[in-house]
Amino acid sequence: MESNQQSSTVRFVQGSAAPVFRGEPESGLTFLCEQCGHVLIDHYLAEDYIAVGIQCFQCKHVSFTPDIELGEIFSARTMTFPDQGGYLIGGTVTKRAGLMIASSAAFNANIEMTTPAEAGIPFELNFKGLDRLVEIYAETTGGDFAAQRKIVERSPAKFRHDLTFAWAIGILRDRLAANVLDVRDADTCSALIYISTFGSIYGRWKRHPRFNLIARGFAKPKSFLHTAGLFTTAFIMYQNASIVGLALEDRYGEPNPDLYVRGVQGSRTYLEVKAPQALQTIGEADPPGMVESAVKQIVDRSKAQINRNRVGGLVLFATGFRKNLANDMARFSHNALVRVGRQRTSLAAIMSISLADTKLTIPAGRNGMIEMDFRLGGVANPHFAGDNPFKFEA
Repeated sequence: MESNQQSSTVRFVQGSAAPVFRGEPESGLTFLCEQCGHVLIDHYLAEDYIAVGIQCFQCKHVSFTPDIELGEIFSARTMTFPDQGGYLIGGTVTKRAGLMIASSAAFNANIEMTTPAEAGIPFELNFKGLDRLVEIYAETTGGDFAAQRKIVERSPAKFRHDLTFAWAIGILRDRLAANVLDVRDADTCSALIYISTFGSIYGRWKRHPRFNLIARGFAKPKSFLHTAGLFTTAFIMYQNASIVGLALEDRYGEPNPDLYVRGVQGSRTYLEVKAPQALQTIGEADPPGMVESAVKQIVDRSKAQINRNRVGGLVLFATGFRKNLANDMARFSHNALVRVGRQRTSLAAIMSISLADTKLTIPAGRNGMIEMDFRLGGVANPHFAGDNPFKFEA
């Protein structure tokens, strides 16, 4: 009688004394029968075998590999097996690097939890609707909204980028009280973008196991737009058929990239999201050189997150409505790669997430989603060391 029965987990039957699997590359580790110690997997890496049961040739006990870490993503190359029945393996199967073997149940449950929903939450653009968003904000982030509002009220312009959500709610409450909601007003437009983006992110990502932990960034000073950019980038990449992982800080206080994708050889490619103030302005023009200077500064300061140990790309997140902003970001990103691309061979690309149109539409009756469309663009580094995972249309 098995002490660790998991009837929904795939079982391989070891048909000889040889290990069922031999992993690549050689890890020197083994996965043993938990009852008799017989070798079931040679050169074992736990992340490559997810919720898989193997029946031992010697003692017939079934040992199970661990399930995937909560919130982790599967490799682009994952082989799943039905969860009922057994598969007799007479020799040893060589498992190639980057390939994951998983129970169908474990794989499907993970996809259900980590894939974002298509739509965010609709809301009423009135006092009741704003109050509901404040409740969600407090529950999700743990932020003390009342205390943040008091700080913002002392100097709205000064704390706009420090406590962005509280600033946006205050602006919209003031406009509703005056019965004036004009999207041609820069502050009104920005506030609508910020709260609508927050609502969309909450609706799409709330079921993700790592959402609440990462969403705390919405309430941290100067972190709202960075956090919004992180989730928005991940959603757009899912729309473009890329499975994206939400990264957790490896070591407290040390810089770590925000997102990652798993490659076919088991490697990870990381993404670092930046949301400088220069990309959040509303209007026809910015002071000369502001956007170019911001892009240059971001590239020069990104070595702590993107380097030889963590190869990947940069993402510029923009909520600003400004003529030619997307084109300017692409042009300045290209210039930056011309300047440093040969030295930064670990930097695969500089991407941009920006609003597609220069207008904002409030639904009739102020009930529903604010209509916005974030688009992905980018410039690949031709000097990237290796096969560049990011491709963009010319």
